[in-house]
Amino acid sequence: MLIFIAGTFILLIFIRNFINLQGSEGFHDLLALVMMDLQDPTMITALNPLLWLVWLIKSVCFIWLAYRISLYLPAAAIGKDMRLREAWRPTSELKAQILLLAGFEVLVYFGISAAVFWVSALIGAVVPAMILFLLQTWILTLYGGSILTTLYQYLIEKRALQGATHS
Repeated sequence: MLIFIAGTFILLIFIRNFINLQGSEGFHDLLALVMMDLQDPTMITALNPLLWLVWLIKSVCFIWLAYRISLYLPAAAIGKDMRLREAWRPTSELKAQILLLAGFEVLVYFGISAAVFWVSALIGAVVPAMILFLLQTWILTLYGGSILTTLYQYLIEKRALQGATHS
């Protein structure tokens, strides 16, 4: 987690030193946006494109980290005791694959967020945008839950994945 925070601050320092953000006020606004977790990437369109990169890297790293340490959630759901360290170690063999899954989730999140923003701007109505937001939340919750349960079954319970061919 400390590496993640340090990486965010290094990117912020890079942005501050090499890109004009209207003096120190612009940098403080940028810092406030990044520290508020940038929940909606469509909110940063008016800022520098490098902030998109900060948001993308930060989001993928956070989801990757969450997937690696959250295997204890499916274990708790079926009544088994598991510590964070026991959840972290088995995922080390699938680090790259989990990173790809996290990247895919961020892209899906961005796509649906852009659709919500587009629909609300197009029709000027909040209700359809909120329905799309609920749909986004539902899709990503199901996606995350299915990833965690699949990782738990494969890594902890040593079950073979259905449809997977092993050579």
